[in-house]
Amino acid sequence: MTEFFKGAILLFEVGVAILLIVLVLLHGPKGEGLGSIGGEARLFTSPQGSASGLTKITAYVAGVFIVLALLMGIFW
Repeated sequence: MTEFFKGAILLFEVGVAILLIVLVLLHGPKGEGLGSIGGEARLFTSPQGSASGLTKITAYVAGVFIVLALLMGIFW
């Protein structure tokens, strides 16, 4: 029975890790880079309204990932 729970936690951890990778990749670039030289720094970036919600979701998923990693480290 404990092997089932270990497998379930491992599978859930992998799913959370993939979700966290996708959420981090959805974030827009923070720096302006070389585009600021020509004055086109904010031309193709998304508005900041949805960034707040995306940041919160990413933080929650990262917290779940850390808790699962700690549980795996303690009980494995």
